[in-house]
Amino acid sequence: MQAPDHVGHRILVPLDGGERAAALHHVCGLVTPGSEILLLHVLDPAEDDDAGESREAAAQADLHEAAIWLHGAAPGVGVQTMIAWGEPGEVIHAEATRAGIDLIAMSSHGRGTLGRLTHGSVTDEVVRTTDLPILVCPRHVGRGGSVPATIQRLVVPHDGSEFAGMALPVVASLAARLGVPVLLVNAQEAGLAATPPAPVGLGSGGFSSALAEDVMAEAAEETRAILAAEQASLQGAGVTTRLHMSESAEVDAILDEARPDDVIVMASRRQGGLGRWLMGSTAEQLIHAAPCPILLVRRVPASG
Repeated sequence: MQAPDHVGHRILVPLDGGERAAALHHVCGLVTPGSEILLLHVLDPAEDDDAGESREAAAQADLHEAAIWLHGAAPGVGVQTMIAWGEPGEVIHAEATRAGIDLIAMSSHGRGTLGRLTHGSVTDEVVRTTDLPILVCPRHVGRGGSVPATIQRLVVPHDGSEFAGMALPVVASLAARLGVPVLLVNAQEAGLAATPPAPVGLGSGGFSSALAEDVMAEAAEETRAILAAEQASLQGAGVTTRLHMSESAEVDAILDEARPDDVIVMASRRQGGLGRWLMGSTAEQLIHAAPCPILLVRRVPASG
């Protein structure tokens, strides 16, 4: 398994004022001495151009307070702050590219421009324009106060598909650097597809129950073999890895295992906007219900 060794070394955290963002607390668990964090406050001139100076002063104060907190919460980590004017989604993408960012961390609820993460146009723009992993930190899992988050484990939903496996290089990189174990979670809901549709040529009778059970059992064994190979690959990279096979529905299986000190890491498609990227998906349900952040890993097109 080829794992990039840079994920989480340079993190961009867009802020929008208000109470300390959940993302600030959780990036503390992703960084190690030598990592760098860029705190970015984007001011959209379309919102209220007449109040530009006061808005910039307030943004500077928010960034200064956040930087001081990070210096105390994450010793040895470099912190930079930046204020930029422009369309927020475009600025976030441009600055991530300019600064060599390898991960963007965003809170799922905020007071201003970046609020309503799973519905807002700002994050939709970021999703449509970046291939970087995005750490989504729901407000309800923020620690608050002065306590930085810690990460004790990476929980990785995996259905045995090549697509789900695309998150594993990022998983391997983070787990090895942070020294945390990995839990692979596979959900095979009991009774799901117990009677598959009849293939062409089998007539109206379709599958017999015995044949259906054989098909499902064979598929389950194939999936288990794929996951066992992924587990061995991670362990070969020095990452302690456990495999959990569940008969619950996918979201329930993940939520049954996830803990506040975990990060859920999963592959996610970009299909032209957030409305088709998260809404109605496993990721969206987890953002609303999980006790921990979710790291969404994008499919990176093959070069050449």
